[in-house]
Amino acid sequence: MKILFEYPVPFAIPHKGSQERILHLREALLKLGVEVEYLRWFDDRQTGQILHYFGSIRPELIRLARQKGLKVVMSNDLGATTPNPRPGQIIEQWCMRLLDGALKKRMFGILPWHTYQMVDACVASSDSDARMMSYLYNTPIGKIHTIPDGLDAITIGNSSGKRTWQETAEEFKKLYAELLDDTNQQG
Repeated sequence: MKILFEYPVPFAIPHKGSQERILHLREALLKLGVEVEYLRWFDDRQTGQILHYFGSIRPELIRLARQKGLKVVMSNDLGATTPNPRPGQIIEQWCMRLLDGALKKRMFGILPWHTYQMVDACVASSDSDARMMSYLYNTPIGKIHTIPDGLDAITIGNSSGKRTWQETAEEFKKLYAELLDDTNQQG
């Protein structure tokens, strides 16, 4: 199993939380025997089975990954801290549905929120984020996987009841295996 990690912003620029999540997840996956590389934009010979994108992936990148035979996983932290949508999110969802209806699927795969429907799996780090993916972006429930990260283990320490990165990595490994198993059954 070979996973390609991609994050759209250089590590020198973003908030350290994003960098820590990616680095610790990669380290934990490597310990489980999962081969993980960072996507090398300059290397047209790089191979992999799954592209795991951290953030909101562009529709065109999903299409290019599929042309290479890659499954696509998107982890996008929406920062949903409340279980219910806020008024602005309700208006945003209404506008997206209205625009989608007016375009009658002719522009599917062009608008940014379509990526949630196009990828093979969406990973939410909380139940609130999972609900927002479903409600706001119309993500099919079967594509949403809630996998809390081990960030608490770094910032708070490995006190009892806190999730470890190894536990998080085991859930990601299981998700990757399921996606690859689906590919093998179809092929």
